[in-house]
Amino acid sequence: MAIWTLYRTGKFTANLVEKNKCGRPGQNEFRYEIELCTTSLDSQNFIVDNFEIPKAFDHFRRDQFEASCEQLVAGVVLLLFKLAGGSPSNPTKTPGRSTRIKVKVMPINNADESAGAAFEWLKGEPLPTNLPINISKQLRQSAKIAVSRKPSYARA
Repeated sequence: MAIWTLYRTGKFTANLVEKNKCGRPGQNEFRYEIELCTTSLDSQNFIVDNFEIPKAFDHFRRDQFEASCEQLVAGVVLLLFKLAGGSPSNPTKTPGRSTRIKVKVMPINNADESAGAAFEWLKGEPLPTNLPINISKQLRQSAKIAVSRKPSYARA
């Protein structure tokens, strides 16, 4: 069986609250390293479109999250699983083309020191469940619930 592997490194920005956060206080830029393995190429003859990977990381910049480095890694694994055609909500039924996903997130990566978290997922194993908590989404849902409730004096 042939295995295709995409390697990518880069930086991303994450909008993290200070509670249980990856990195130092006030830090919002992180480095990443990924390996995505598949047994086949997509319809465009890519493992996945390499330019879609940084776009997937935009997810962490748009909304506000509570996330440790481990939670960021888990979130990236799911994003890559989706990019390779998998459905995280039903990975058994829609596993996509991924056979292995390895992700490393580093809040510290310079000549003197390096630190971070990594996770390696293999086909057939459960996907990680310790995902970043989307604070913005929770606030939007709370606001929607508050608006949909009529005050007690307005009920007939």
